Amino acid sequence: MDKEEERAITIGKLQENMKRTLQYCLQEAFDNKLTADIRCEEGGMSASVITISGEPGGAEYTDAAGTIFGDTAILRFPADGIFTCNPLTLQQAEERSGRARIFNPARLSVHTKTDLETDIKTEANAGIGRLTIQMKTTGSLPQDLRIELWNNSRICATDTTDQRGEATFKLLSGRYECRVRDGIKLISRSIIDFPGGDLKSIVLIPGDGQ
Repeated sequence: MDKEEERAITIGKLQENMKRTLQYCLQEAFDNKLTADIRCEEGGMSASVITISGEPGGAEYTDAAGTIFGDTAILRFPADGIFTCNPLTLQQAEERSGRARIFNPARLSVHTKTDLETDIKTEANAGIGRLTIQMKTTGSLPQDLRIELWNNSRICATDTTDQRGEATFKLLSGRYECRVRDGIKLISRSIIDFPGGDLKSIVLIPGDGQ
């Protein structure tokens, strides 16, 4: 059985049971790296999150008043809605996410697990510090790259780079996954072990044409 068949079976299992919370669908999409439309439709309202390889890329909310997109749309999502997971092609997902981008995926945390274990130390036994992340590349550096810091499947902080290709975060010490996006495209993933204090970390991203 190849990966495409496994992916089709996974999506089929999701669709067999129609009664799913957004929390469940988001977690399943992340665990199985699904490119999909996670959608709730009821009473003339529709709400959806578009995931790309398991990661939230865009959000849409439609009711009688019209359609809103992105972070604002998430605020209107029903807390107890019934969602289904419907497969999308990568092209479909990127096109829809392009007009409905989520700049702050942390807004979705209200719908995701709250009991996930974390390796971020509490303030009682570790200091708070400032982590500066600087982008480096062999070609011209794209402007306004978005940096996301994740810990155990949850986003902890996000910001865009300044004119020097840097962004600074106030964090507790711990291990973070640093994801860098150019628009909605994920261009870099790396692990940063942050001990606290003031630290600058260099992240290399692909150069032009790579």
